[in-house]
Amino acid sequence: MESGPHNKWNTQVYEEACEWFLEFRVEEPDAAARSRFDAWMRRSPEHVAAYLEVAAVWGEPASHDQRKKWDAQVLIEEAAAEPENVVPLPQTQSSESQSGIAAISTRLELTALRSQTEPPANAVVLPKVRRSNVLRWPPAIAASVTITLILAGIYIWRTMHTPAYSTSIGEQRLIELADGSTLELNARTKLVVRYSDRERNVELLAGQALFHVARDPARPFTVVSEGMRVRAVGTQFDINKKRGNTVVTVVEGRIAVDASFDSSQPRGVMGGESSLLAAGEQLVVASHSQQKPAHPDVAGATAWLRRKIVFDAAPLSEVADEFNRYSARQLIIEGSAVNAVRVSGVFSSTDIGSVIRFIRERPGLQVTETAGEIRVRKNNS
Repeated sequence: MESGPHNKWNTQVYEEACEWFLEFRVEEPDAAARSRFDAWMRRSPEHVAAYLEVAAVWGEPASHDQRKKWDAQVLIEEAAAEPENVVPLPQTQSSESQSGIAAISTRLELTALRSQTEPPANAVVLPKVRRSNVLRWPPAIAASVTITLILAGIYIWRTMHTPAYSTSIGEQRLIELADGSTLELNARTKLVVRYSDRERNVELLAGQALFHVARDPARPFTVVSEGMRVRAVGTQFDINKKRGNTVVTVVEGRIAVDASFDSSQPRGVMGGESSLLAAGEQLVVASHSQQKPAHPDVAGATAWLRRKIVFDAAPLSEVADEFNRYSARQLIIEGSAVNAVRVSGVFSSTDIGSVIRFIRERPGLQVTETAGEIRVRKNNS
C-alpha cells in the first residue's frame, strides 16, 4: 500500500482526526467533548490510526526545516535568554551532577520548544512562557505551517474528493455518517458518499449494503446504483447489486425507487414513474424490467447481517457470486448446462466450504479444486 494518510484511511476520517487534534490544541475541551472524542476513538481502529498520524505530523516540525534555518543551539540560546523559562539549579550540587542536569535541562528546553507543550511536572524547564514570546519562536512558525497544510489539505479534499468506503473478501463493515445515518457493508462492497447542506447522496458501485437513514425531510437521502435511484427519509432498506439485477428490500419505513434513472438529471430529481415500497416489500430491477416478488423474503435478503447465506432455487452462477464474496479461492462455473442446477439452503458465511461440500453431493457435477480456484463443470462420465 502506498504511503500517505489519504491512502490509509478515507478522507472523512482524516478530516475528523484533524478537527479533533486542533480542538485539543486550541483550548481545553470540557467533559462532554472528551466523552465524544473517546467514543470516536473507540468506534474504529481506523480512527486511532488517523489521529496518531496527525499527531505525528505535529510532533515532527523539524522535518519541514529542510534548509536548517532553525538551529537547535540558537533555539536553546533564545530560550535561555528568557529567565522565566528556566529554573536556577541549587549551587550545592556536585560538578558532575550539575553537568548531567545541565545536559538534561538542554534536552528538555529543546523538547519544550519543539512541541510547544507543557513539559512534565519534574522537568527543569517551566511552562511559564508568555504568548508574545511564543509567537516569535521559529518552532511556532513550523507548527503553524504544519496546521496550515493540514487545513489546506482538508479544504482541497473536500472540494475535489468524496469519501469512498469499501470492504474486501469476507469483510463486513459499519459506517456511521455525520447525520447519524449508518451504512452496513457486506463483503466485497464499494460505495461513495456525497453529503452537502441540501442533499445526502450515496452511489453503490458494487456489492450489498443495508442503509439505516436518519430522518431529515429537508435533506433527502438518495442511493444510486447503475440506472436505479432510491429515495428515502427515515427508513431502513437493503440493496444487493448482483450480476444480472439489483434487489431492493425495505426493512422499515417507505422508499421510492426510480428504475429509469437518467444520470444526466440533477441529483434529487426522479426520472419517470417511481415505484413506492413499504416495509416488507421488495423490488427486483433488471436492465429493462422491474418486478415485485409476491412473497418477498426479507429475512433471507438480510441474512448476511447474521453471517448467513440463503439460496432459494438459485442457479449456480448466483451461488458462485455469493461464494466469491467470502472466499479468496474463486468459484468458477463452466458451461450453461451446469447453471441449470438449482441450489436451495442456508449456509454459514464463516464456513464457506460448506457450499462446496453441498455442490459435490449434487449428481452430474464435477468439482476440481486448486490452490487458486474451484471449478464446477458437468460430469460427462
